[in-house]
Amino acid sequence: MRISTDARTGRFLTTPQTVQLSHDLFASEERPATWLAGLIAADGCISADRKRLALTQSGDHGRLIIEEARKLTNHKLKISRGTPRRGQPTYAITLNSPQMIADLDAIFGITPRKTLVYKFPDIPPHMVASFLRGYVDGDGCVGIYRTPQGNAMLHLSFVGTPQFIRSAISHIPAAGRFHEITRCAALAEARYSGRHAWAACGWLFSDADLLRTAKAQIFEEYRKVLSVKPPIWFTQSQQRQIAMARLAAGGTVAAAADAAGVRCATVYGWRKSQRI
Repeated sequence: MRISTDARTGRFLTTPQTVQLSHDLFASEERPATWLAGLIAADGCISADRKRLALTQSGDHGRLIIEEARKLTNHKLKISRGTPRRGQPTYAITLNSPQMIADLDAIFGITPRKTLVYKFPDIPPHMVASFLRGYVDGDGCVGIYRTPQGNAMLHLSFVGTPQFIRSAISHIPAAGRFHEITRCAALAEARYSGRHAWAACGWLFSDADLLRTAKAQIFEEYRKVLSVKPPIWFTQSQQRQIAMARLAAGGTVAAAADAAGVRCATVYGWRKSQRI
């Protein structure tokens, strides 16, 4: 794509396509925009002169993500397609919007050459889940693996700077592990497995209005696995939800225990841990 500039000022000359862009998208605090910001934080690239934003994804699922990004930004130009010798085809779009780039910096701290320095943004709590979902959709890993006993286990992981990973773990309502990447001092990894991955993914992918990506589909597949052969922790989690919902509705401990099919002492313990 050829981009014209003013010979006198060096500014980009607008075209019918770039005029139509939703330049104020990232100032909206809407969940789809925040999801896209998270995706860009993981996989986007801003030019050194802060005039162009590029987003690239690979494979069929990557094309769906790029199509969603086009819809959200009102991008009207063609998708660039790459065919590497190895691996899947790549799809990319370029956005020429100084306002988008300025908002991504001001609100989400996304700048050129961010990989080794990016910090978790100071955003309102209601934006965190959609932002991290976009980050995981962009550069995370969600998979189902077999334990030595042959049971299916869910796994979630994603990489970032140590500060970003520690902050992300503190926001996700599940027990994640911080793993240092020794070959690169500026990067670390968040890891969740089993019931902790279940809790983390349940939180990340709970918004049905956001794009149903390949990673969200893997989590849905795991839901089906658990419904056929639920492990003990899953059964206990379901029982706890039933009991706590009954208590929240004003029921007694005995009524909550009866509804969940557990002992009263178990419900007392759950209630105590919730108050701590």
